[in-house]
Amino acid sequence: AAMGDASVAVEGDAFSLYHNPAALVRLARPQIGGAHSSLFQGITYQALAFAYPFVEHKHALGLGIFYLGVGDIERRTGDSTSPVGSFNASDAAYVASYAHAFGDRMSLGVNGKYLTQSLDAYSANAFAADLGALYRLNPESDRPVTAGAVVRNIGSSIGYVSSVRDPLPTSVHLGASCRPLKALGLSLETGKYRDTDLYGAFGAEAVRSFGEETTAALRFGYTSARRENE
Repeated sequence: AAMGDASVAVEGDAFSLYHNPAALVRLARPQIGGAHSSLFQGITYQALAFAYPFVEHKHALGLGIFYLGVGDIERRTGDSTSPVGSFNASDAAYVASYAHAFGDRMSLGVNGKYLTQSLDAYSANAFAADLGALYRLNPESDRPVTAGAVVRNIGSSIGYVSSVRDPLPTSVHLGASCRPLKALGLSLETGKYRDTDLYGAFGAEAVRSFGEETTAALRFGYTSARRENE
């Protein structure tokens, strides 16, 4: 997020299964990652991801859970300022990933996703898939350049009642990244969701090592996606 979500062409970490599953096969070793965010008005976001490259980094598997929820929403049954209890709402995605490398340049990845929504006593679910591709233009260079593409949320509609269902937010993303310096990475991305305008995003990362086992990173990013979606 700190890179403006311009990550479709970045060979990152276990959370690549969200940004571009094709990048999982480029990880140097198995990784696990977790995140927790406390947002406004009691909304929380949690994420957990695991990635396991194997067979000389020609294959990779990944698992992920992403959860957004809010509790204690005041319930009202009429035009009144007095609540009559409370209820919860949540969205969750359970993800299984596979990636395969075709040599040092090309890799492809796929996500299978089970999506759930809940609102008070109502619930809904859907199945979806993501397709990703990653291409290294110069894999042997000290200044690598990478291109990536992802189609997200290909799947069924979702709704709390069978007669009223909404299509998933299917989206297409294209991006490129480069590392002009060993300690500096740059990333560009553009994309479009099913019901929004085209957006652009930019990200930068500066890395500093403190010994063999400690590394710190400073990230900066900008995206027009949220502004255009308001």
